[in-house]
Amino acid sequence: MKALELTIVFAYLIALIVFGVALQKRATKTETSYYVADRAFGGVLNGLAMFTVIMSAAAFLGMSGLAYSTGVSVMWVDFVALFGLGIVFVFVVEGFRRANVLTVPEFFGQKYGLIAQAAAAIIITVLFVPYIIAQLKAGALVAASLTGMSYPSAVVIIGAVFTVYVTLGGMYAVTWTDAFQAVLMFIGMAIAFVTGLVIFGGWSGVLGALQQTGNTWMIDIFSGGRFPWWLAWGFFFQFGLGSIALPHALIRFYCVRDLKQARLSIGVAILMMGLFYFMIPFVGIFARILLPGLSDPDSAYIQLVLKTLPGWVAALGLAGLLAACMSTVDGMLLKAASSVSHDLYTKVIARNREVPESRKVRIAVATILLVGAISIVGALKPPQLIAILIGMLFGCFAGAFLAPLLLGIWWKGVSQAGGTAGIVGGFVVAVALTLAPGSWWFMPLKYWATPVAVIVSTLLTIFVSLAFPPEKTITATGGGH
Repeated sequence: MKALELTIVFAYLIALIVFGVALQKRATKTETSYYVADRAFGGVLNGLAMFTVIMSAAAFLGMSGLAYSTGVSVMWVDFVALFGLGIVFVFVVEGFRRANVLTVPEFFGQKYGLIAQAAAAIIITVLFVPYIIAQLKAGALVAASLTGMSYPSAVVIIGAVFTVYVTLGGMYAVTWTDAFQAVLMFIGMAIAFVTGLVIFGGWSGVLGALQQTGNTWMIDIFSGGRFPWWLAWGFFFQFGLGSIALPHALIRFYCVRDLKQARLSIGVAILMMGLFYFMIPFVGIFARILLPGLSDPDSAYIQLVLKTLPGWVAALGLAGLLAACMSTVDGMLLKAASSVSHDLYTKVIARNREVPESRKVRIAVATILLVGAISIVGALKPPQLIAILIGMLFGCFAGAFLAPLLLGIWWKGVSQAGGTAGIVGGFVVAVALTLAPGSWWFMPLKYWATPVAVIVSTLLTIFVSLAFPPEKTITATGGGH
């Protein structure tokens, strides 16, 4: 084991648990305290937390790994994710915030009824398990690389730590630790980016190295055919549309004091992501030149940092990756907990009957422990190419939620039957095509999943609403209504 790195990692993990313990009393007073931190945060703090929730290990390992394989063409993913957040800023944040609920499924329940709320809660909980597994892989890889411990041991330790501190501290612990981890993430990526430029003596040196190694295709926006245009098209739908409908990001709009702070949150997140996304492709290129032939492209960032930096600086750089993993997983665990406790139990099973706050929190804690345990087991044999897996999950969220979300905000004629049909139908189509083998026309079926599912969901929501109109008009909550 590497004593210095091991000490740093364990000190960091222990600090997270201590932080959760310190906030436990404040966080567990009520459901509102546990899930949205009493709506007490400002826009900058909340925006930093939103940045970490969206970026995750998919950005650090997944995007740098994809850049290692395909070069600057990974920017297609970067651009469309920012496009998605721009859509959220313009068309979603105000109407979504006005609903004044505790969870994303409750928003759908308010618009479309209990069946829609239950369906949304189940979809979120089911999709979060593979999502968390992907993040756990990233965290375990960095912990194992830093400390020398085995990968399975790292999975169990990392998974147990964030499960415990989320259980104890709820959204208060999640938000404060995520904001701190946002700084670590940015420092980690900046260290790798600046180190690479210094090693090559600037961009001209990078170009020279690419020419010498025969890798000039890496600065082609389509990477000489290695990143086909249809993949860019597929990623546009997965990441661009998926970014609009991420439940663990949307819930951030309910954690702030008012609409002004909600808008500031998304602005801070877009700014941080833009800077971060600028650096990722070049870090992947640096790794390709210095470390050709990596068997697992997802390890490119880790191997680059370990090769080029001294021990304590490498530990700092990789701490950013560990932060990226944990800051996404904690938000997902809390969202899964709210889906089960608040949406399924309190709203659907108990039908809004008086349920003690202590029982609601106990159910949430039990959900976090269960989902955390299942994810730890699944992460022991994780998939490769995290970015591809994350893109597919983004697409499933878009297929299920995008059309019912936007139409619920902006169209007065949407009905309960229409919204429910859109959620269920879009999800079924997205999952079916994501898992289907083979290709159609110019790209594999899994990359058709998002556009086809969004279209199906939109048509179902509209035409079922027209066939079964609301008994009374549902009030649209978008701007101008």
